[in-house]
Amino acid sequence: MKEEKKKIQNNFIVAAGLLALFILYTVAIMFVDVQPIGPQGSSVGFAEVNQYFHTLFGVNMLLYSITDWLSIAVLFIMFGFAMVGLVQLIKRKSLFRVDSSILVLGGFYVLVFLAYLFFEFFVVNYRPVLIEGVSPFDFKQKIKEYSKCFLWYLCKFYGHWAGFIWCALVY
Repeated sequence: MKEEKKKIQNNFIVAAGLLALFILYTVAIMFVDVQPIGPQGSSVGFAEVNQYFHTLFGVNMLLYSITDWLSIAVLFIMFGFAMVGLVQLIKRKSLFRVDSSILVLGGFYVLVFLAYLFFEFFVVNYRPVLIEGVSPFDFKQKIKEYSKCFLWYLCKFYGHWAGFIWCALVY
């Protein structure tokens, strides 16, 4: 019992630390080394580092397209789990009888969707590549990042190695 409490406490500390790093990174990308080096003269945070890696690796649109399509496959996995929850809700006739892991997953979906909406309306950064002549706003290519969140959940709570494989492919 005591070890379980300690484990939960450690997980909370790690999660809070990662949230703090995320906030610091988000603020830093808006203010540190911002230069108009992006497509169409758009400002880019950490410009020197971004320019270095862009010069080093360039742009590979084939890989870009492949990872975009793999990201969409994750949406089908999410839809599948949502259907499992809906079926349980219909069969068991009460939200309180739905498996707790499915309810936590649903709550996680809502939180990630709210984060997605936040960065949709509050633009932090733009994609480093022109897509059909436009530099779309995107914070670390949201769909790919949120896909990893969902797959991490599968790995963590359901013990599926398939999530790790998808993470590697999507990233």
